[in-house]
Parts: sequence; structure tokens; C-alpha cells
Amino acid sequence: MKEDTLAILKQARELLSREGAWTQKAYARDAKGFPCFATEKCATCWCVYGAIQAAAESQGFNDINDATDVLRDVIGIFSISIWNDHPRRQVGSVLRAFNKAIKELEQGNG
Repeated sequence: MKEDTLAILKQARELLSREGAWTQKAYARDAKGFPCFATEKCATCWCVYGAIQAAAESQGFNDINDATDVLRDVIGIFSISIWNDHPRRQVGSVLRAFNKAIKELEQGNG
């Protein structure tokens, strides 16, 4: 389970680390900026939760609860969407949260 969670978080971080790949107020958006499902092929950017969904599905995992729980512990708030959509949130803090969650799992603290 830990390996699955780690793989999901790493791939979600990779998705969001691409230029312009993070979004707010939608799980995902297509190239024209229209909202779409996070797991659709047309998705070109994701919110934190959407990136976790997309990463999990691409690896054949159905359960994202462990990945979201680890991230919730790091950000200190239950609603990942509220945290993601905060008006002052920037992609740098999103990536730092993923880095911290991944590090905690790798060190056995997650």
C-alpha cells in the first residue's frame, strides 16, 4: 500500500510540475481552459485532487484515500480543494506539499 501511495503522489507531483499544469476551481482543464474530468485524455492541467485522481487511474489504482490522507496531514486541512483554491495559493507551495508528503512516506512517517 505504501508503494502504491508513493507512486501516486510522485506521478501527481510530476503532472503538476509541468509548466502551466496546475489549476484552481476545477479538477482539470483542457487545452482551451474548459473544465473536464481529471482522468480524461484532453486534460492538460489539474488541481491537486485531480492530479492525484489522474495519477491513480493511469497506474490502475482505484483507491486514492491513502494518498489524499498523507497530503491532508501535510497541508493541515481536511479539504484539499479549499486549500488548492485559496486565492493566494501558488504552484510552488503545491509542489512543496507534494515533496513533503513524499519525503514523509519514504522515511516511514506517512
